[in-house]
Amino acid sequence: MLTPVRCRTVPNATVATAARVLRRANLFSRYPRQLGHLRWDSTIAQVLERKGLGVPSTARHNEIGVQQLSEHLYKQLFPRGNTDPPAPELIELAKDHLARHDLLGKTTDKTPPIAFQLPALVGDTLDEHFHKLGVDAAEPFLTHAKQFADAHLPPKPTSWVRRSGWTKYNRDGTTENDVLPQGNMMCFDVEVMYKDNPYAVMACAGTPDAWYAWLSPWLLGETENKAQLVPMGDPTVDRIIVGHNIGYDRAKILEEYDLKQTRNFFLDTMSLHVAVNGMCSQQRPTWMKHKKARELREKAEHESASVELQEVLQGGSLTAEEADLWVDKSSINSLRDVAQFHLNVKIDKDIRDVFAETDRNVILNQLDDLLTYCAADVQVTHQVYQVVFPNFLGVCPHPVSFAALRHLASVILPVNKTWDTYIETAEATYLQMLHGVQERLFTLMERTLDYKADPEKYLSDPWLSQLDWSGQEIKMAKPKKKGDVERPALNQKLPGYPQWYKDLFVKVPKELSGLDEPDKEQENRKARHEFINLTVRSRIAPLLLKLSWEGYPLFWSDQFGWTFQVPREKAETFIQRQMTPVQFEDPDVDDRLRMDVDHKYFKLPHKDGPNARCVNPMAKGYLPYFEKGILSSEYPYAKEALEMNASCSYWISARERIKNQMVVYEDQLPPSQRFVNKDADSNTPIGGFVLPQVIPMGTITRRAVERTWLTASNAKKNRVGSELKAMVRAPPGYVFVGADVDSEELWIASVVGDATFKLHGGNAIGFMTLEGTKSQGTDLHSRTASILGITRNDAKVFNYGRIYGAGLKFASQLLRQFNPSLTEAETTAIATKLYDATKGAKTNRKSLYKRPFWRGGTESFVFNMLEEFAEQERPRTPVLGAGITEALMSRWVSKGGFLTSRINWAIQSSGVDYLHLLIIAMDYLTRRFNLACRLAITVHDEIRYLAEEPDKYRVAMALQIANLWTRVMFAQQVGIQDLPQSCAFFSAVDIDHVLRKEVDMDCITPSNPIPIAHGESIDIFQILEKGDDAKLDDSIVPQSQYAPRLENIPYTPRVPVMQRLRERAEAGDHQAFLRFIRAQITNSDEELKRIIAETRYSDPYGAFSLASNGRVSGNPHQRHAAVHASTKTAAAPSKPSIASRFDSVSQASRIKSVAAGSDEPTIRATKAQGKAMAKASGTKLAASTKDTVLNVTIKKKVAAPEMAAVPSTSSESKSKASATTSTTTTENATASPSSSSNVDAKKTTSKTKPTHKKETEGEPFPSLDDPVIAARLEAVSKTSPGTRASVAAKLDALASFSMRAAAAAEAAVTTTTTPEPPTNPPPVAPKAKEPTTTMAEKVLKPTAVPKNPTPTLTPTTKKSNPTSTPTTPKPVGRPRTTPILPYTAPKKKLPSSAFSKEQKEPMSVSEAVWTASVGGRATTTTATATATGDEKKKTTTTPSWKPVKESLFGRGVYIP
Repeated sequence: MLTPVRCRTVPNATVATAARVLRRANLFSRYPRQLGHLRWDSTIAQVLERKGLGVPSTARHNEIGVQQLSEHLYKQLFPRGNTDPPAPELIELAKDHLARHDLLGKTTDKTPPIAFQLPALVGDTLDEHFHKLGVDAAEPFLTHAKQFADAHLPPKPTSWVRRSGWTKYNRDGTTENDVLPQGNMMCFDVEVMYKDNPYAVMACAGTPDAWYAWLSPWLLGETENKAQLVPMGDPTVDRIIVGHNIGYDRAKILEEYDLKQTRNFFLDTMSLHVAVNGMCSQQRPTWMKHKKARELREKAEHESASVELQEVLQGGSLTAEEADLWVDKSSINSLRDVAQFHLNVKIDKDIRDVFAETDRNVILNQLDDLLTYCAADVQVTHQVYQVVFPNFLGVCPHPVSFAALRHLASVILPVNKTWDTYIETAEATYLQMLHGVQERLFTLMERTLDYKADPEKYLSDPWLSQLDWSGQEIKMAKPKKKGDVERPALNQKLPGYPQWYKDLFVKVPKELSGLDEPDKEQENRKARHEFINLTVRSRIAPLLLKLSWEGYPLFWSDQFGWTFQVPREKAETFIQRQMTPVQFEDPDVDDRLRMDVDHKYFKLPHKDGPNARCVNPMAKGYLPYFEKGILSSEYPYAKEALEMNASCSYWISARERIKNQMVVYEDQLPPSQRFVNKDADSNTPIGGFVLPQVIPMGTITRRAVERTWLTASNAKKNRVGSELKAMVRAPPGYVFVGADVDSEELWIASVVGDATFKLHGGNAIGFMTLEGTKSQGTDLHSRTASILGITRNDAKVFNYGRIYGAGLKFASQLLRQFNPSLTEAETTAIATKLYDATKGAKTNRKSLYKRPFWRGGTESFVFNMLEEFAEQERPRTPVLGAGITEALMSRWVSKGGFLTSRINWAIQSSGVDYLHLLIIAMDYLTRRFNLACRLAITVHDEIRYLAEEPDKYRVAMALQIANLWTRVMFAQQVGIQDLPQSCAFFSAVDIDHVLRKEVDMDCITPSNPIPIAHGESIDIFQILEKGDDAKLDDSIVPQSQYAPRLENIPYTPRVPVMQRLRERAEAGDHQAFLRFIRAQITNSDEELKRIIAETRYSDPYGAFSLASNGRVSGNPHQRHAAVHASTKTAAAPSKPSIASRFDSVSQASRIKSVAAGSDEPTIRATKAQGKAMAKASGTKLAASTKDTVLNVTIKKKVAAPEMAAVPSTSSESKSKASATTSTTTTENATASPSSSSNVDAKKTTSKTKPTHKKETEGEPFPSLDDPVIAARLEAVSKTSPGTRASVAAKLDALASFSMRAAAAAEAAVTTTTTPEPPTNPPPVAPKAKEPTTTMAEKVLKPTAVPKNPTPTLTPTTKKSNPTSTPTTPKPVGRPRTTPILPYTAPKKKLPSSAFSKEQKEPMSVSEAVWTASVGGRATTTTATATATGDEKKKTTTTPSWKPVKESLFGRGVYIP
């Protein structure tokens, strides 16, 4: 047993360190009593306060148990507190949702509360804070950028001076030598002889005042050193430099190769265009097709004599109106296309081909033309900038979005001479492996070639018989003289060899192409190897290796790619396994395979599905098939060749890009830009720099793009050259400080879902992201892995692909890659299961929501919100409000078009917002606390800073604070005024001397067998323990030149994007919004039907409440899934059912029916409906606690005839009529003033007491499943077959009719009832309260009640004590949980079956219910009363029914 001695389990450690170690070992849960003293309490807090930066604080948890920020941090970050807490009903719905996915209560975060002093916020909210930080970081660059957009460049020079260095060309035509570009703004472009060297040979810059041209000294022959960089002057001057793909031009500027960042702000017009008018990858093929058609049209217009073009034009294919409107709203990214799109200007780029020359004399001969071309590019770029920059500020209005671009465009990677060693070693390793693979293939080739003289052998072999053995004949020349010996003809290519062998040669030396002498054949064959193009990618390689699929030989098909041959009698086995059989129908293709009647051919499986062709079974994707023995060879080294090919695959694809990196070493730089380190010894390699040519916003999601560094993989043991990133080495005295944002885009997606409940962890994916663990299998990746039966790492690919909008096809393809043995049907079934559990089921219920939505899955809320984002007219990111590119706006694309790309944009563009906020926060902290660091590089969710060694822990602390601010900003903008502690900080900050994914990676590869020393990884607790080494001290005075200036920056609060979406979703109807949330939660069709029925009979009072049984009470039904109620929450009273309200409004219904001009059949039918419901449910329904009790009665002389007129066929109905009459009479008229209220209460209670046996969950609503109604309908259906089919819809309309009558009655009471004056004047009553809107008034406000032109009866009332208070009957029974209706009524009109046989007209609501209750359809007796009620006239008529196109609930129903 562990004894509670301080840190005995972890010697020489502080209490905090010991607690952390024991927690990681999961000992707290195993020994809670013994180790309880080590939990985060005041003792540990005091230790940290004494040893480090931590302070004591209290842990906080939200309503579902997710740990939030500590009390100390919360007060600093949310000075206003929680101004918009989640409503109780949202909390209970969140609990219900989590409980259904077995997540409720499974919180795992037991970390102690983190508390320390933060730098003060600039404002009350993070939005104000970041606004001011963004404005401060953007200036003065933003002002210069706006000025440059309004400025105009001078006219281009007409002649150029041939002088090395810079030459200034003034407006007046004069020139100045050796003058660096001046001013704060310029447009810049360089030209390079790219096939010879990567350095610039000329450059042009345009400013509002003058032109500048630069010529390389090497170009003019003044030096043989090609490495000439372009100087730009003082690096401390604030200036903007505009260019198209400016990252390419920046790499040629001298001052940028420095450890200290310059004050240059590089603005890329390509990035600005992509952010405003870019297109997604799915749109590009359509746009290219449109461009080609447009060019052909223009060509046809100018070349009318071209017959071919005229035929194409007349064909109509080029003159048809473009169906895709977005095509005219975008263009690809080249300067030529961007200029034509924005300016309608065509640029002639033909002359640029001159720069492909390797002879500088060619450039010199056309120098003036080339300088003019370079200056023209500058001029056009500035014109494009004048258009796109203002547009960009409109699309991305937040200052942070602009300010962050300066840092993203100025990244830098330090290297040293080991870079050259890396390239040499990787290339040598690659060539060695390539040579090994080729040697094996050459051996097989030579062995196969030996069969050329043995046709029987190669024709009987299923692999070798596929080779082309023709062409072996030797052409002989005719003898010149009679008797001369025949000799081979000249100029034959490899006579005597088969055609497949000849096809391996691109070019054969003449001395090796002739006929081989018998004794030199082997020698010549070996000599030809260096000219043979034979690799594992060659079409012949699988045949030489004799590959088989499950033992059956591979055959090549020109139509279907690689297939395998199966005897016809065994083909059924593969068909049952969903393998893809092929049919050779084209007589011109695969003739030999088509004629084979003894075999069946199947396609090799492909990762892209059954429709894709396999063109290379030696690709690395087929390595798992080799390992499982599915793909095999007769030769043992076939697998070895495949592994070698896989090992070299990375270097093969990246070697040219890596070798072409422009590395500038410090010995090429001025002394002021060289590394300065006194501790460096002579063995320290010479340092240098690589400037990644980054496009800061290279995609429509505004992600940065770069071909090499942003796509580099991590080091792998079997990948040659994959240690690329580790070759980036920090200079002496510097380190890389950085972190990976933990599940950045996954958290963004989950917090968007949590916004529905205003609660972190409120939706399932949010809870799994925050609280899920691998050990318990509750994290997202573990859940997916268990569903698919794959590894957790593989599951990550599925999850991120799905969140980005990928569908079932994507999941099936991936699953087939990870598990090749699965059939097509199996992969589809498993993928469907995954999507049902995650995204849920797609549902289209317009009564619940305006568009189709997902429900029942762990990610349903996320996808519904993301699709809501995507379907906006002008979608904007939820935090910084960045807009989508114009080509993806809903007005220009078809409905649902490019939805995957739009969803992907919502997530990834929000991830870019996250990165921008992080960078600006770091920019502020760097300048405020004088941190010696700069941004080195960002790779999506990774960020690395280059920092001086003494400041490494302070930079690590700054990163943690920046991340905390950014997370809080996201939480506030989605409407959640809190933040979970588990995601508030980076899980670890890496401090390393090389660039790599993890600090403990050895980076061992075939080309780098020596491990690299590990770095340091520290979490927030360890940073706090560093004390003053990590402290950002407020007493530090920032450098005056770059100190933040935040005092006078104005701020106007903005309405968050999520708040606008939420308001639009609620649309003023909170209850409808809650029903929609419940619909998203459920995966049950029956439960969804109940929610839809509730929507149709929605209760205007309808607030959610928590019943005593712990269930969410959503009027008019209860929820069926148990929800754990908080012990502190009192059970709120449940709402009455609709059926109970019908009884309470029955009196008012009759009164209003008469007052509004309705005839007596209507009154009797209404009463019969109430009786039918009471009969069916076995109870007299209780009155609603919410409905206003009308203090109005009807005299017996009015009510009695009304009751007597009810058609009845039994004594049972008569007794009911008399009972109803007695209940409607006034019983408090003679009560004394002092006791009238009590008498009313007693009598009301006695009249409403139910007679049915007590139910557990409340009274049911009459439905077709009720045995009484079913029995009645069974009898009625014999005479009216359509009755049963229509009663469902008629019961559905009953609520509408009854509520109309109730509201009309209440209105009639207030307008037409004239009470008799009392005998004695009443005492003065106290001032009455303002009248409240009744339920019926709320419901009926938008709908007019139809009126008939019949006399109006004005009912009178008995005398009553004016001081008596009407009592409200209490609801009887427990809250309802039984469904209202087990059916879905038609939305428009009743079906034809609603008509009876006797007459072709629909049965009314009242008639249908009355027919079901009394057993037949009969004529009705109409009682028409005068206004005084003295005259009575009885007539027997057939009721006429008129349709009402739109009822109270928007459905076409029929009411009298």
